[in-house]
Amino acid sequence: MCAAALGLGLTGAALSPEGLAASTTSTATKRGPGWINPERLEAFFELMRLRHGMEPDWLNARFQVLTQQDRALALTNPPPDRPAADRPLPSLSRRLARNLDERTVREGRQLLVSQALFLERAEDLYGVPPEVIVGILGVETRYGRITGNFRALDTLASLGFQGERRRDFFLKELESLLVMGRRGDIDLLKSAGSFAGALGIPQFMPSSWQAWGVDFDQDGRVDLINSMADAMGSVANFLKSHGWKRDIPSFAPLRLRPRDDPSDFLVTRLKAEHRLGDIDRAFPIPKSWRSLSEDLPASLIRLPEPDAAPVYWLVSENFFAVTHYNRSYLYAASVLSLARAIT
Repeated sequence: MCAAALGLGLTGAALSPEGLAASTTSTATKRGPGWINPERLEAFFELMRLRHGMEPDWLNARFQVLTQQDRALALTNPPPDRPAADRPLPSLSRRLARNLDERTVREGRQLLVSQALFLERAEDLYGVPPEVIVGILGVETRYGRITGNFRALDTLASLGFQGERRRDFFLKELESLLVMGRRGDIDLLKSAGSFAGALGIPQFMPSSWQAWGVDFDQDGRVDLINSMADAMGSVANFLKSHGWKRDIPSFAPLRLRPRDDPSDFLVTRLKAEHRLGDIDRAFPIPKSWRSLSEDLPASLIRLPEPDAAPVYWLVSENFFAVTHYNRSYLYAASVLSLARAIT
């Protein structure tokens, strides 16, 4: 990316909106909507000029039509004093019930058939099985049926300039979105997505679209909003780039004996930190895993089940590749369980 090549990190003091504000205060003009601090907006415009050669008039025309997205602000900045009793406890069974309903499984199976050519090509190129690609699209957007109705330009500007958390992250995504709009990749005034600014069938953030988007239908452009083929190829490219290994199982539920203590092999981070051979010597693992290398990175994870005994899974690097899509064990468990259910 251009910014990386130039070494202009968005959060760097010299070129962050806050860092530039001091140098642009004296020349700040009234631009954009009134709910954005004019000094921070002027600093952002200067950043976009320096990095991407964007003229202030072009930016101002887009910012003049912004609407503050209060709903997105509320969803990404929940009140810190919300009573614990009002927050549902995480539960594997409830998450799977939500994501493996009859319609989602049925439509996933249909997609495996209707998109078989693209899915097989994605597996050939990236090593990701078709059912895993479809599993992500099913959990994310129900295969493109539910992609969000928050205009991305409004959402990212609101979160970047008005949000209470991760402002720099959302400003970086706003930067990527504007670059895509200026290049003609998307329509800035029409493109809608999630309350956090994720777009299209695979729900890629703008920077992920730029980094891992693939023109898989070979029509000359990456279109993650309308092209199922592009969405599938891009998901596979993302997973391979984040550690997916061909022909390696991703998970297996474990039935531990009463005397078994899994604590030595449990992880809470997004990485396999042990050797499969060591786990095999401590616990009964599935026979299908015993043919794999003893040096295969693997670990155990505990999945929450507040109304029952804890659930333990044996997982490989492929499980953690999915967590880079969404940093949640329950998310990855949903994707991979759906993948298993549709095959």
